[in-house]
Amino acid sequence: MEKRSRTLGTLTVALFSAAVGLAMPSAFAGTTTTTLSPATVAAGRAYAIHLLSEQPVPSGATPVSHFSTPLAIQSQEAFLVGNQIISRGYIIPASVGIDEFVLGHLRKGEAVVGTGTGSGPNERTVYSVSVSLPCVNRHVTYCGLQYDTTTTPSGREELRIALQIDWVPIVTVKMPTAGVVTVTGFDKASAAFGSSDPVSVVLTSQQALKLSRAIASLKESGEGICMEDVVLLKISITTPTTNAVTWSAVGDNCPGALSIAAKGTHVALDDHSCALWRLVSTFFPVGEADATKSETKSCGD
Repeated sequence: MEKRSRTLGTLTVALFSAAVGLAMPSAFAGTTTTTLSPATVAAGRAYAIHLLSEQPVPSGATPVSHFSTPLAIQSQEAFLVGNQIISRGYIIPASVGIDEFVLGHLRKGEAVVGTGTGSGPNERTVYSVSVSLPCVNRHVTYCGLQYDTTTTPSGREELRIALQIDWVPIVTVKMPTAGVVTVTGFDKASAAFGSSDPVSVVLTSQQALKLSRAIASLKESGEGICMEDVVLLKISITTPTTNAVTWSAVGDNCPGALSIAAKGTHVALDDHSCALWRLVSTFFPVGEADATKSETKSCGD
């Protein structure tokens, strides 16, 4: 299965030409500056500031409020709807290798997901390392850290540590438990050939209630676009008398969204949940729906 990667949304085009992964961010459709309350915005910024304060910096780093030679992306820091970027600047010893420093100071759950270089008109080359963070807050649909360095004409090494958080209001989706709840998994799944050998089971009332609770715990998805994807789970609820579908959901591998359709409304939830996939695995007999069950081996919480 493909691993997801995402770089900070305001980077110059060339900056992450060497980034690993294929998932790219998508806009928050229908969201405007008036849809987030001041309290939501303030809470998102406070969370981001606290998280950034916990990130390691090289020994001997001196905080600065501005750089003598602006980094290529320094002027692009912004607060956008549903998207928070904050940063801190430092002067660091020229002996610091940023790649080695970041790799040697990763905390639990963090991973380097991209490296690259970039530049702009009248700007010096910027060297960057991008890190994924294990943000578990239900408001957070994505969070990532980026270290950018450049060398000034005087030989100073400048470092900018930027944190991006997609912070949105909590959306709670309740799957109805009335009707016939059918869950479909797949025995085989690959990016090249898609999903095959479906296995469908009808849930008991108790199983449906557990699944509804698991879905209600999921946060909104940051969505995104992947060049490779595969369906791993389908859920449908039908009326016992007419077999009409009243509620349905499809879970994929990349970007990892449980896309729900019900009564003309559509919402995507982040399906990277061990609790969800472990529960789903219990619905299928031993030796069946192996591709769907395999998500329990790679889930991230």
